[in-house]
Amino acid sequence: MKDFPYSIPDSPQSKHYVQLLVSFSPSDCMYETYEKYGGNFFNSFPLHWYHNSTSFKIENYVKFDYEMVHSTNNTRTEDYWYSNVKCRVCGTKLYPCDEIYFKRSTDISIRRIQSEDGSCVQQITTYKVISMSKSDESLFDTIPKSWAYTCRDVTLGVQYEPQVLTIELHRSSTVQVWLNTPPHRIHGNDTVIIEWQTSNLSTCIDCATLQPERFIFNSTNFEKRQELVINRVKAGEVIFVPIFHGGGYDMVLPSGYPIYIE
Repeated sequence: MKDFPYSIPDSPQSKHYVQLLVSFSPSDCMYETYEKYGGNFFNSFPLHWYHNSTSFKIENYVKFDYEMVHSTNNTRTEDYWYSNVKCRVCGTKLYPCDEIYFKRSTDISIRRIQSEDGSCVQQITTYKVISMSKSDESLFDTIPKSWAYTCRDVTLGVQYEPQVLTIELHRSSTVQVWLNTPPHRIHGNDTVIIEWQTSNLSTCIDCATLQPERFIFNSTNFEKRQELVINRVKAGEVIFVPIFHGGGYDMVLPSGYPIYIE
């Protein structure tokens, strides 16, 4: 939703659409912001809301790819619509490629059945109407008030070029490092510090050294590529994983951003 409650003032989340997923506890949550540097990392919204992989626009939840025909065979409680094109399911029986049922004499959808040529499975979607017109305010009670600080922003991440290197003994190589998106400005500070440590999946923990030991990024230089020099001092496979400090990156999973030294 836009104008998301409890956003950090003047942050991208306070100005753009935000999708927040909360699982079993307020701390088990993640979100993404539909703006220049983010969006569509995970998507619980209809795919047709995301236009040409560049913009996001809320439209009707249901989109039909075929002309729909209002059937005369309705029940007392339901209106039935079907597509004017049929699909052959499992190579045998023909069904309308798209069917949808509404509550009688309303636009409240109840269920939808979609079929594809050659498929043996029909996709059945059942709809549950939570509220009509204006959203019930109680729906927002489940939003954690601290989500902007405690939930993981899936758009935050690190880029490497290259990510996998082969370095001969007593030789060195360079990796370019930069960020996917600007760090968060938290309490007036948008600085993120990145250091590295050897992963416990490495076959050798002291086979390579790094220079410099840490990088500093902020919302101004986040796209500027900084150079990490890796020196091979022993033979053996090494995996480095980052350690993040600040800028909202404390919630980023380090295991998702390894550097491999073969």
